[in-house]
Amino acid sequence: MRVSIYYPSSAGSTFDADYYLSSHMPLVREKLGRALLRDEVWKGAGNEEASPPYEVVLHMYFNDAESFNAAFAPHADALTADIPNYTNITPVIQLEETLS
Repeated sequence: MRVSIYYPSSAGSTFDADYYLSSHMPLVREKLGRALLRDEVWKGAGNEEASPPYEVVLHMYFNDAESFNAAFAPHADALTADIPNYTNITPVIQLEETLS
């Protein structure tokens, strides 16, 4: 299963990618430990006609929802407390399963 965290773009939104990649993501990887199988950080790419709907999207892969919840729950406060250090965006979190 995959957990995706979306950071929507909006007027006035800020996102410090350097801090996110050098400080926040190492913290995430440390706290989630072996339950986190892999992660991918994607930056929104717009074009001449439209801005991207999301500044950044994080995809994290786990064996199942139970392993994600067991790894995340004890560290939820520490991980969410770090958000203001890199963005003023309220993230949207979605647990996802493949259809095929």
